[in-house]
Amino acid sequence: MSAVIQYILYLAVLIALAIPLGTYIKKVMNGGTTFLSRILTPCENAVYKVMRVKKDEQMTWKKYAVSVLIFSGLGLVFLFLLQILQGILPGNPQGLRALNIMGLHSPQSAVLSAIIYNALIIIALIPLALKGVKYREVPAGRLLSRNLFIYGLGGLAAPFIFIKLIDMLLVLFRLA
Repeated sequence: MSAVIQYILYLAVLIALAIPLGTYIKKVMNGGTTFLSRILTPCENAVYKVMRVKKDEQMTWKKYAVSVLIFSGLGLVFLFLLQILQGILPGNPQGLRALNIMGLHSPQSAVLSAIIYNALIIIALIPLALKGVKYREVPAGRLLSRNLFIYGLGGLAAPFIFIKLIDMLLVLFRLA
């Protein structure tokens, strides 16, 4: 099947699902019941119980920031494991090998470097999330430029640089 047909089918499925999914999300966000409530509500309550979340209590911004950081960290670990294991996982008809776009020493050192980097970033950001950032009124254009510089450069370039450095240190100290 050609790529164009796949894109057209994908777009058609997205368009066909937009209204029913939008209606479902609206009902859920407004606190209504849906056809999945009977199945998903017990699952949701179990997650709340395990995570020690009180369903009726509002989450503070500090709890939210820490939750986002932890969830992002766990998601990154999962994605890196998926990338590293893609060569042996089923459903790989082209026989793709594990990705190594940065020329890291081995798949094991790549995963370890990424996990170490994310752990260090999460540890560094938790105090900031708990302390908070002082609000300053700034024009929207200047704020956008500043955030694009910080998060664009820091969010895209820094991880590659630091993960490569961590990988080199792991190899140097024969830890990977």
